[in-house]
Amino acid sequence: EPVFEKAFDLAEYLKYSPALQEAYQNNLKVYRDNKNVLETARTEGEAKGFDAGKTEGRTERETEIARKLKQRGIDHETIAETTGLSITDIEKL
Repeated sequence: EPVFEKAFDLAEYLKYSPALQEAYQNNLKVYRDNKNVLETARTEGEAKGFDAGKTEGRTERETEIARKLKQRGIDHETIAETTGLSITDIEKL
């Protein structure tokens, strides 16, 4: 049972000398700090990747719409207003 394991761990910890308990607490703090730094970096990296993917997908969609409008003979200014792409980008399609 987890509750008994926790109790045995606490009993084991209390057997340590005060110096050893302090060293254990310091090591535990370093471990938790490192774990939190890693988790924060992972979360921020995922958010950054999500935003980049979202932007890339939006750009691809705007390009596809511009390509279809260009094929239908719509003028470049209207396509630029509609998609947000530059006229130079539209001319390259």
